[in-house]
Amino acid sequence: MTPQDIWQRANLAQDAAQAAYPELRCRTGCNDCCKNHGSPITYAQEWQVIAAQLDQNSSLKEAVRQRYLSLKQSLRQRLQQPDPPSIAAALFEMPCPFIASEACSIYALRPLTCRAFGNSVLQSPALSGDDIYTCNPEKDRWETVLPMKAEHPLPLRAELFKEFEQSGPSRSLLSFLEGYFYESR
Repeated sequence: MTPQDIWQRANLAQDAAQAAYPELRCRTGCNDCCKNHGSPITYAQEWQVIAAQLDQNSSLKEAVRQRYLSLKQSLRQRLQQPDPPSIAAALFEMPCPFIASEACSIYALRPLTCRAFGNSVLQSPALSGDDIYTCNPEKDRWETVLPMKAEHPLPLRAELFKEFEQSGPSRSLLSFLEGYFYESR
């Protein structure tokens, strides 16, 4: 199964959930997760599709490279502070290098983690806001406006990710970029 097939299955599952619960959609224009958690989990199969797009589009590749280098410099500065955060915490606060002008420059190819986050997916079978795979402000909003109904179950994150997880381990998007920009191309 190709990454595009898996992405399409995720899109269809989310479309069905959002048809049952239209209030679940993230608010238009919100990309706080992209601006503050810029190293989403990415699977090698997904990265190959993204890298192929970068190889085909030199202006995109250069723009991403410049944003990546800027992020790397910012990360170095954060880690050199007198009381530095952990690397995981520092990475968690970084914007995604694919965000440009408030939009994802690879939206059609974004990793499954990005597709599923904030889009009608449950972490576990329970029907509470804490189990929705989204940011805390959205969890709070959804709990107040959304009567969760068992007859319209939301897709489970594990089911959407099963194919990728069976194909091998995941890595952070930034680690793929590190290899991409420093391998001979």
